[in-house]
Amino acid sequence: MILCPDPAPCDAPASFITLPNVQQLTLRFITGSNPEMFFRSLILPQIEGLDMIMTNSRTEVLPGCTSLHFSNMAQRSGMSRIQKLRLSKGVEPYRLSDLLRYTPSLSYLDVSGDVVFDGQTLEEMSTGQLGPNIKGLYLPHVEGSLRILEMVWTRSQNASGDKKYGVSVITPITEVEVSVPPAADVDEFNGWVDKLQDLGIDCFYVG
Repeated sequence: MILCPDPAPCDAPASFITLPNVQQLTLRFITGSNPEMFFRSLILPQIEGLDMIMTNSRTEVLPGCTSLHFSNMAQRSGMSRIQKLRLSKGVEPYRLSDLLRYTPSLSYLDVSGDVVFDGQTLEEMSTGQLGPNIKGLYLPHVEGSLRILEMVWTRSQNASGDKKYGVSVITPITEVEVSVPPAADVDEFNGWVDKLQDLGIDCFYVG
């Protein structure tokens, strides 16, 4: 679905729009359109895959798209089945915790924009409390890529040591994409990449 500019944008939706049977939704917004109204109005209780980007996602910002808007939509929808989420650049950095808080079944997270996080978010991810089913984490513009790689390694170690009846109750991340850090941190970055690859984790990096 490609959306044209809204000729008469409004500050708030007249009512919520529930799409009870939609499982896969791809929205391509063109310049001048208003994605915010979708975040503020849609209820997607059965959604399994959501892709919201600008037509030129590498350079254009998704207007009105913030992690809080997505979090509110996810909470409102009860997104218990979503497995894949792809978001274009937002108007501000996405908070990783907001994207994962109400999406426990999420397996693949791909965010083109900037992403920020705090220590508690990484701790909860490393133990599977947050994003328990994440397998693919694609954050090519994340700030603090070293800490993300360390979290992925710690989560893998926790998954190996936390088994019940021979089966891990923590899903390890098997693919990760981050940005290359400043030159001063490249050696440490390469060290983490080597550690992850030794565990069979695919690492991709940008920059």
